[in-house]
Amino acid sequence: LPSGSLVFGTATYNAVGGAVERMRIDSSGDVFVGGTTTTNAQGWGREIASINSGSNGASLTLKDSNGEWQVATYTNKFYISKGSTTPMLIDSSGQVGIGTDSPSRLLTVDKGSSGDIAHFEGNGSVHLRIGENSNNMYLNANNGNATIAFQTNGTERMRIESDGTVQITNST
Repeated sequence: LPSGSLVFGTATYNAVGGAVERMRIDSSGDVFVGGTTTTNAQGWGREIASINSGSNGASLTLKDSNGEWQVATYTNKFYISKGSTTPMLIDSSGQVGIGTDSPSRLLTVDKGSSGDIAHFEGNGSVHLRIGENSNNMYLNANNGNATIAFQTNGTERMRIESDGTVQITNST
């Protein structure tokens, strides 16, 4: 047994060769389930828990009186789930799906209903909203006399003022 560790194992009754290690708490307090590494796969930090359930994936479930969340790997994807729904996943190519389990781009967001999809905030208030309503997309500057400015190469090319006036800059 490793010095200073608490080890849990399983064995078949009257098995030859002793128990097979299943969980370890080492002398620094790190907990390992199904593995014994002290460095994560990227090599830049220490693991506090290592779960290895084999070829079908692994999951960690966190429960409280309001429900449960799961963090899981399965079919080469990383899932964050709430109960039976999956609000977010990352596939093996790094594509992120929010509201979908089939991201088709680096970031795919699917709200599944009309309304605001994203809020971009600054100083504690919503300044820009992106959403969908009756099959129309909207971009809404939502801060008093806010404008929406469009730039290319750091130069403003078009502006929509809060009163609806559109200004287009033509440099040719």
